[in-house]
Amino acid sequence: MPELLSTEHRILERGLMQYRPFGVDATGERIRDVAGMTVKANVEYLEEKISTEQGAEAGVRALEELARLLNERISDRSYHVTPSSLKTVWNSYSYEFSMYLASFCIQISGDPAFRMKVGKEKLVSPLIATLGRPFSVAQIYNLWPHFVEKYAKSSLVCEVVRSTAHSAILRMALTSRVRQQLEPYVKSCARDICDIMKGGLSALPEKVHNLEPAVIKDRRCMAAGDECCEWEVTWRPRRVWRYFSEIAGVLTGSMVFGFLRVRYPQISLLDTALAGVISGLPVWAITVWTARRKEQLIQEQLGYAEARHEELRGASLEIQELNVGLEVKVHERTLELARVNRDLESAYAQFKELTELQKEKMSRFLPTHLANMITSGDHEEFLRGHRTEITVVFIDLRGFTAFSETAAPEDLMTVLRQYQAEIGPLITQYNGTLERFAGDALMIFFNDPIPVPNHAEQAARMAIAVRNRIAELEIQWRKRGIDLGIGIGIATGYATLGVIGFEGRRDYAAIGPVTNLAARLCQEAKHGQILASGRFLELVEALVRTEPLGDLNLKGFHRRVSAHNIKEITD
Repeated sequence: MPELLSTEHRILERGLMQYRPFGVDATGERIRDVAGMTVKANVEYLEEKISTEQGAEAGVRALEELARLLNERISDRSYHVTPSSLKTVWNSYSYEFSMYLASFCIQISGDPAFRMKVGKEKLVSPLIATLGRPFSVAQIYNLWPHFVEKYAKSSLVCEVVRSTAHSAILRMALTSRVRQQLEPYVKSCARDICDIMKGGLSALPEKVHNLEPAVIKDRRCMAAGDECCEWEVTWRPRRVWRYFSEIAGVLTGSMVFGFLRVRYPQISLLDTALAGVISGLPVWAITVWTARRKEQLIQEQLGYAEARHEELRGASLEIQELNVGLEVKVHERTLELARVNRDLESAYAQFKELTELQKEKMSRFLPTHLANMITSGDHEEFLRGHRTEITVVFIDLRGFTAFSETAAPEDLMTVLRQYQAEIGPLITQYNGTLERFAGDALMIFFNDPIPVPNHAEQAARMAIAVRNRIAELEIQWRKRGIDLGIGIGIATGYATLGVIGFEGRRDYAAIGPVTNLAARLCQEAKHGQILASGRFLELVEALVRTEPLGDLNLKGFHRRVSAHNIKEITD
């Protein structure tokens, strides 16, 4: 017997698998070490775990990676597997294959307790739970060796050492054939087998009878060098009616006795008692017969279900063997499909290029992030109206009305294009959403549809950057005799956002008092001023230096509004 390696040495160190993973072994015997139900439990739990943590697509990719890693360790491509084949419950596999799969699942999930969790969540299948429901927890644990033999044919030697109504001592060992497959990595493999088995045993009371999970205590373990694994399993049994038939007989006899004593007191006490006993005996006999008949029917149904299960499993094994022969033909078709796939990839590349062109064109008329959401198809949510806190910035040119009365239309368009070309990149840089152009006025809001956690800060920084950039542009305008300046208003508050308009012409808009406040502050702002008030100032108090302007009478607001002019960013 070779020297066994410690549990730190996993079977993956072996490289390629040395035994056939499924089908028939070198002697012509069918491989039935591990049932497909157990493999499926591992695979499904891996997919669910990765999907929960990283998304459904990541779960699918994890199974593809699992199949790829397994196939790298199988030298004969006729035995290569796919994610779908690993989920077929009627298949059967060698123990070596199942240990490779277990190690790769632990590796991909990054969870050392993966096997224990699989046992708790998946090992007790709905079929086992259904078959076990008529039995007590103690009876189920007594049937444990039977179920193990069914799903790990002649691979594990299991026995119930001792059993009571609330505890059992269970023992498991590997057959010599399985030990031969796993040597010299028996200890690490035994730990994986032990973990999934303990997980399933602890979950039995909960899965079958909705009781508390059982408590498992190690007594011996193959991972520690023992010849077998032995556990003490304790659970809290459910309350059941005991001695039901005897109680039913006694109650019936007592009722007859009482009735005769009241209605016919002239009958002797002995005769009355005898009548009660005679009346209770049939009830007791019928109750006992019914209980035994029920148990007999359960056993018959269990036997029938197991027979059907074996028939289906045998048929699946035949199919699995046929699949090995068909793999060569599949390989030939795969080469042909690879060519078709290349054509499809080329078509997809063209489609992707077309999508990018559409996105580019849409970006000319919509904010970039809105265009991205629409072209990706992820736009249903933001199209619906919703309420959220935003920061609104209004920007307006000072002196533009007077300039437009005397300037040629071409000069007006040139000025507007210069002005908007300077501000547009700043809106994108600071994650703002441009709602609309209205001549020389612009409305920008932050924190929708793309969340911006520091939306007030971003708005303040953009407003300062806009003021500085337009100041540079004013120098060019003055050289041409154009006297223009800029005023800005900022406010923070809740608004309703969504799509407005009609068929053929829609806009994404923000509606609420916060937009009116920002617009009125912009109207009051003199050249070079950035006026702000209320909630916005609270959010950026530590970021900016301001100049108080007192209370302003703003159109549409009944109360005077305290306003400040933002001078500069202090950081």
